[in-house]
Amino acid sequence: MKAAEQGDASALNNLGCMYLVGDGVGESNEKAFKLFHKSAEIGNDCSQYNVGLMIHEGVGTMTNKGEVLKWICLAVEQGHEEALTKLKIILKDESQS
Repeated sequence: MKAAEQGDASALNNLGCMYLVGDGVGESNEKAFKLFHKSAEIGNDCSQYNVGLMIHEGVGTMTNKGEVLKWICLAVEQGHEEALTKLKIILKDESQS
């Protein structure tokens, strides 16, 4: 928590994961999203992916297709493999709609 309070992107991401599942803290999708978002803005690729997923699913925040693509693409640009896979699925689903 101390590192997260000091703005460490990895610590913010880890704390977000803890809030997402309630590991050692009270479960809160909204707190998880805020922590992931703060980390994502700093440039953490895992958090960028997590923010994109949460927006896509409407977990802890509202859905927004443009924001989903923004965050997933930022993670892809940093070489996040799961983000690339998710982006391909999203684009395929959109092309079939």
